[in-house]
Amino acid sequence: ASGLGCELNEAAFPFNDSTLKLTSHLGLDPNRLISSGSMLFGTNNPQKLVQALAEEGIAGTVIGQIKPEPNFYLVDQTGTRREFDPPAKDEIYRIFER
Repeated sequence: ASGLGCELNEAAFPFNDSTLKLTSHLGLDPNRLISSGSMLFGTNNPQKLVQALAEEGIAGTVIGQIKPEPNFYLVDQTGTRREFDPPAKDEIYRIFER
């Protein structure tokens, strides 16, 4: 709705090891799973926000930044930047489509 895009750093995604093992076993993309219990914030001072969350015992991670162009990019584990489309539906539904 804002007309903005983003660039996300896959290496910064805070995946639980069990999530990665399960999605690998099931052939699912963990980047396209719903993140129940997660909240996405936009701020001009991400480190200050992460620090404030930590002071309240809440884990926070900077995973990327907002960009003025309306495209979405993912910088993968190898450092390759590629455009991506936001998921249309949660990846977990692929299990039920088989």
